[in-house]
Amino acid sequence: MTFRVGQKVVCVDASGTVTRGGIEIPDAGELEVDRIYTVSWVGVSPISDKPAIHLKEVSARYATSHLPDWPRIPFRAERFRPVVERKTDISIFTKMLTNKRVNA
Repeated sequence: MTFRVGQKVVCVDASGTVTRGGIEIPDAGELEVDRIYTVSWVGVSPISDKPAIHLKEVSARYATSHLPDWPRIPFRAERFRPVVERKTDISIFTKMLTNKRVNA
């Protein structure tokens, strides 16, 4: 799944940590399942070499001596899905009201 900066996503997995080479790195912080977030960065995780994102609403920084160039570990993209925005169409309801008035 590909994300873009500015896109709204919803968290589907707020689990705790990622382990790589026996090293546990915090990977959840402030995440909440079903909460909507905004993507602020898209790239590859230095931990898993998989697609990853940063979130505008999560400011937590995960400093680690194992990754001094990455003071903020990104979240795995697979833990999110895009928010599907649907335009509201009330025409069916206005039609129901119109029919009621005609028949009354």
